This record gives sequence, structure tokens and C-alpha cells, in this order.
Amino acid sequence: MSRNKVLLANMYAAYGRGDPQPLFTAMAPDVRFTAHAPRASFPFGGVHQGIDGVRRYIAAIASEYAWLRFEARCIVAEGDRAVVLSCGRVRRNSDGMQSEVDIANAIRLSEGRIVELDEFFDTAGIDAWRRGEPAQQSPSALAERLMFVPAAGADAADAATVIANKAQIRHCYEAYGRHDVRPFLDSLAADASYVSAARSDDFGFAAPASGRDAVAATLTRIAADFELMSYDVDAVIGDGDSVAGLCRVAHRHRASGRVARTAKVDLFRMREGRVMQFYEFFDTLGVLRQIRGET
Repeated sequence: MSRNKVLLANMYAAYGRGDPQPLFTAMAPDVRFTAHAPRASFPFGGVHQGIDGVRRYIAAIASEYAWLRFEARCIVAEGDRAVVLSCGRVRRNSDGMQSEVDIANAIRLSEGRIVELDEFFDTAGIDAWRRGEPAQQSPSALAERLMFVPAAGADAADAATVIANKAQIRHCYEAYGRHDVRPFLDSLAADASYVSAARSDDFGFAAPASGRDAVAATLTRIAADFELMSYDVDAVIGDGDSVAGLCRVAHRHRASGRVARTAKVDLFRMREGRVMQFYEFFDTLGVLRQIRGET
């Protein structure tokens, strides 16, 4: 296990025990922490600069919510980049209501310190819960059912396999950006699964899909609702049997004609050169606000 991965594993374990100090210690003085959440609904959303800014961010969340459970489910780390999938249960301080939540963090390190951290969660789902809608089943529970955890011994994957997995995902991204979904469909295992942090109440395509044909149907539904304008890949990270993609995308919503832009994190688990699982995160409320013309 790499030094950065050990650092992150220890940091997230401490946070799960209610101790944020290792998080602050791991950060560079000029760290840039971005919570991908609209400030109109989440006052703690946006960019927080420096360790003091991150402290204020953590304090703002703690003023509204208390973690009842928090754990890192998957850490994909390579070189100075990492993506961490964590999950937990929060209680709202004002009324005691509880909800599950999944979080994806995209992290860049330099000389063993975190210099950038981008946080993603289902902002639309949490906003709906805050406004009184019933808490829904967490994607983490769905991901657990679909086994989005690294396979036993996954860290021991040889370097050639990691390189090949990354090349495969990068090829799929490049083709998808040209409106060609065939390489991605060809890469799917027969029992492939798809999970989105988004709710199907907000995005019709976001219902979990299990099986190659069901995942293919999900892509068809996305194309029916949204026209792809651009798909920029900032990084592809490989670690064991997992690959993570850090992307920026723009889609035109066909019904409204409005363009929605968002950063996103994709997590893939591979098996013998095939995609077994695909889990995506983006600022769901931010996208909804753009297609509604609220920004």
C-alpha cells in the first residue's frame, strides 16, 4: 500500500471516530477544499481556502448535522492523486431526523500533504430530505448490495493489469466524448452494474442497473434526455482492480434547451479487463438548477 494511501486510510478512520485533527494535519497550509454544492441551498458549499477555511467548513456541517456512522468504503490512490468513496449516516441536529449519505472525495497531494480536495454528494437528494421529503435508501446500501468494494487481494494486481485497466477506461472516455458508446458497451461484463449518487426521482436515468443490457439502456436514457456537448477528462487513476476518472462535462437538456455543466467523479471496478461496476458522482442539485434556469 502506498504512503499516500496509508495516510488517507488513517485520516478517514480517525474522522469516522469523530477526530478531524488528522485531516487538518494532512493538509497543506494553502489547501483548496471545494464542496460541489450550490450555496443557495448549502451555505457551506463552494471553495474553502487554507486549513482555517476547512475548519470553518467542518464546523458549519457540525452545526447542522452529527455523524452517527462514517467509513471509507474504497480508496483508489496512484501517485499524487486519489479518490475516496465514503458512506455514513447523519442526524439533523434541529429535529433528530436521520439519513444515509455517500460522499466521493477527489484528492491531489504534494509531498505527502493534501493540496486539493473536491467533495461530491447527492446534493438534490439531501436538499429534498432537508425540506421534509422522506430519506431514501442510500446509494451506499445499493453499492454494498452490488458489492462496490475492492475484491480480496485487489491491491496485489500487477502493474501491467493496472496500466491496461486505465488505458481501457481512457479509451472509453475518448470515444464517449465523440458520441461513440460502443467501446464502453464492449467493455462491460455480462453482470456489470451501474449506480449513480443521483436519485431516479430527479434524473430518470439514475435508477440502479444490473446486467450489461440494463446498463446499456441507462446510456440510452441519458442520451434521450441530454445531448453531450463536451467531456473533458482531467485524470484517470488506477489502483488494484479499481479505476477512477475525474471529469468535467457539459450537456444540453433536450426538454429545456439549457446547458448544464458539472465536474464529476466516476469509479469503476474491473475484472479480467471488463467493467464490473460503475458508480458516478456529480452535483445533482447544481445540474437541476441549471436546467431549470435558476442560476
